[in-house]
Amino acid sequence: RAGFPLLVWNRTPGRADVPLSLGARETTSPAELAGVSDVVVLCVSDTPDVESLLFGPDGVAAGIRPNVEAGVAIFSDWCGRLEL
Repeated sequence: RAGFPLLVWNRTPGRADVPLSLGARETTSPAELAGVSDVVVLCVSDTPDVESLLFGPDGVAAGIRPNVEAGVAIFSDWCGRLEL
């Protein structure tokens, strides 16, 4: 909404509907997203998910460019109960 381009990817189809409805564009993989982004942020529930998204097939590491900032936030199940 602030005029910045936003690319999103979600492991679960249909879970990116809110940002897409606000103008975000969806990519087909974390590697694709990392290949065209200056900043990559992962929000996942546990360490195996982080490892999978970073280093799995089509993961961030497969597409990331030099000098890109990557941040990771690991959320527990209580985050899903928050109302935003």
